[in-house]
Amino acid sequence: MPEERRGLSQLEAESERVGTDWQMKLPTTEQEAAELSMREAMLPPKVQQLRQKLSSKAKEQKRFRFYSLYDKIIDKETLKAAYRQVRANGGAAGVDGVTLSRIDEVIGEERYVDELHTELKTKRYKASPVRRQYIPKANGKLRPLGIPVIKDRVVQAAVVLILEPIFEADFGYFDSIPHDKLMMCVRMRVVDGAVLGLIKQWLEAPVVEEIRDGNRGNKPRYKVTRNTKGTPQGGVASPLLANIYLHWVDRVFRSEQGPAKWAKAELIRFADDFVILCQKVTPRLERFVSEKIEQWLGLKINRDKTRIYQVKASENGLDFLGYNFSLALASHGPKRRYWRVAPSKKSIQRETAQLRAMISNRQQHIPITELIGQLNLHLRGWKNYYGKWHCGAAMQRINWQLENRLRRHLRRRSQRPWRIPEGSTLLAHLRKLGLVRL
Repeated sequence: MPEERRGLSQLEAESERVGTDWQMKLPTTEQEAAELSMREAMLPPKVQQLRQKLSSKAKEQKRFRFYSLYDKIIDKETLKAAYRQVRANGGAAGVDGVTLSRIDEVIGEERYVDELHTELKTKRYKASPVRRQYIPKANGKLRPLGIPVIKDRVVQAAVVLILEPIFEADFGYFDSIPHDKLMMCVRMRVVDGAVLGLIKQWLEAPVVEEIRDGNRGNKPRYKVTRNTKGTPQGGVASPLLANIYLHWVDRVFRSEQGPAKWAKAELIRFADDFVILCQKVTPRLERFVSEKIEQWLGLKINRDKTRIYQVKASENGLDFLGYNFSLALASHGPKRRYWRVAPSKKSIQRETAQLRAMISNRQQHIPITELIGQLNLHLRGWKNYYGKWHCGAAMQRINWQLENRLRRHLRRRSQRPWRIPEGSTLLAHLRKLGLVRL
C-alpha cells in the first residue's frame, strides 16, 4: 500500500474510533457570526444557493466525498464574488507588483474575471511565489506574513467559497502543519483532482524574501525558499485549510478516550488559540495534549504562550480572544463577586490606535461624510464583537475619543476657525453628519 494511502487509512480508522460526526463545532463569536452572515448576504444568489446545497449534502451524508467541485470554483459568478471579497479586504501587491487599483482602473472587473476563468478552464493557471514580509507583534517579535499575488488570492477565495460550507470551518493557522497529513485530511471530503492540485500548488509555492545587505548599498537581494509544512499567514485559503486539520484536536479531545470524559475538561478553541477548562491540571492531561498535538498531528506548541492559569486567584483575570475574563466585586452585597466579561485593555488600545489612524492628517482629503461612512462600518464590526456583556465603560471611552478626534479633524479641514453650529452640540452635529455611536 502506498505511504500516503496508508496514512489516510490510519486517519479514517481514527475517525471510526472517535465517531463520525464531521460537523466542525468550533466555538464561535458574535463578530464571526455577524461577519459570516453579512458576507453570505452579499454573495450572488447563485453562489448562495450552491453553498447551501453543498452544506446540506455534507450534513446529510457525513462520510460523503465530493468528486466534482472544480467547475463550481471556476464558474464566473464564483470568481466574481471571490474577486469582490479580495478587493474589499484590500492588501498589498504580491511579487508581480499588480495592485487592486490597477486592476480596477486598467483592466476592469469583468475582463479580469473572464481572463481568469479562461486561464483556469484551460488549466493554464499556475500559483506564483509568495512575497514574505515581517510585521511586529505585541511582544516585540516579528511575525512572518506571506502575501500571494492578487490572482492567487482570488482563486483561493473561490476555493474557500466552495469548500467552506463542506467543512464549516472557522478561521486560524498553524505554521507547522505537515503538508502530507493536511492533504490526507482534505481528501477525506474532497477527491476532485483539479481542486487538490490547486491546494497543493499553494502549499508548495516558493517564498520570496527581500534581504538588504549593507555591503550592497540600497540594492536588495532576494532569498527563495520552499516550505514542506505550514499554511503561511496571508493566504486566503490558509485559515480554512488549517481548521480542516485542527478539527482533529477537537475530535480526540471530546472522544470517549479524551479528557472531556475522564477529566471533565472543556476545550475552547478559536483557530490555534485554545483554553482548557478543568478543576485540576494533572500530568495525564498535560501528556495527552502534548502527545496529540506534537506527536500525532506533528504540530508545535508555543511553550512561551502556554501556562496554567487560576482565574479565581487572579486580580487581572484571563485575556482570551480580545476579552478579559475575571471575577469582579459586585456593587451590591458584601464580598459578592461575579464573572466580568469585558474588552481587554489591549483590545481597547488597538481600537483607539485604529481610530487615530482612520482620522489622521492623511485622511483630510476624504469628504467628511465618506470618512464617517468608513468609521461607521468599522464601529459596527467592533460593536458586533464586543457589544455584549460588560462593555459599557470601554464603549464610553471609545466614543469620547472618537468625538474629540473628529472635532479636531473638522477644525483642520476648515480654513477658517471651525465652531459647532449655533444651537447645536458636537454630538448632535456628528449625528447629523451620520456618525453612529457605540
